[in-house]
Amino acid sequence: MTITAGASTARVGEIVYSNPAPVLFPLPSEVNMGFTKLDERIVESSIMGESPTTFKVWITILAKCQANGIAYVSAVYLSSVCHLSMKNTESALLVLESPDKHCRSISGEGRRIRRVDGGYFVINYEKYRGFSPQEGDPSSPGAIRIRRWREKHKSVTAPPVVTQGNATGVTSASASSSASASVIKEKVSPDGFDAFWKRYPRHVAKQVAVKAYGAALKAGATAEDLARAVEGYRSELTRLNTGEKYCLHASTFLHEDRWRDYLGKE
Repeated sequence: MTITAGASTARVGEIVYSNPAPVLFPLPSEVNMGFTKLDERIVESSIMGESPTTFKVWITILAKCQANGIAYVSAVYLSSVCHLSMKNTESALLVLESPDKHCRSISGEGRRIRRVDGGYFVINYEKYRGFSPQEGDPSSPGAIRIRRWREKHKSVTAPPVVTQGNATGVTSASASSSASASVIKEKVSPDGFDAFWKRYPRHVAKQVAVKAYGAALKAGATAEDLARAVEGYRSELTRLNTGEKYCLHASTFLHEDRWRDYLGKE
């Protein structure tokens, strides 16, 4: 058996095996990785009516297309990566290079590619490369999605930006908001609670105490009754020399009329 290094032919006995030499397709140094925007409307294009072979070759060319609109590929390369015969590959290329009367684009009479030095130029490449939903076709799906998103979120406003010119107005608005918040807070606290809380010997869990105080009023207690009960409880704590940490929480004191135990002890 003899094998010649660097050759594509190997001789084993009387049988000769011949393999094609590898074919390289160097790209120009200034060309970077390909990038092609795939418009979702391709599914509405007449290309969908072509054979699967043609569609496969077309997508491969788009994937290999460079920033200058050229896919630096040959029919041999396409045949290899698409796993197609040369005959089918050349037939697909012929379809893509030919006019398409059903194509939506009138540019080039519907042709999709043109043979150029080094590969194939995608005729509408620049059109789709520069396409954006904001600046392109207002009826495109992308543009419609953006308009819907803006419509949905247009009621959401950002907080005011304070500048030297509008600082006074913003301050007034903030003061007004604070005043409104104070009014709401005052309405949340039942009548007499502030005086009750000020005299109660242990200040913990105020919001729970507010709810318990309101519940006591609804159950028939009066602010005067609860104030007297607090004074009676304070007198009891003093008499027993009870430290603050052993005092009942105000909500516990108010729960189930427990406060009534201290009426008359003030």
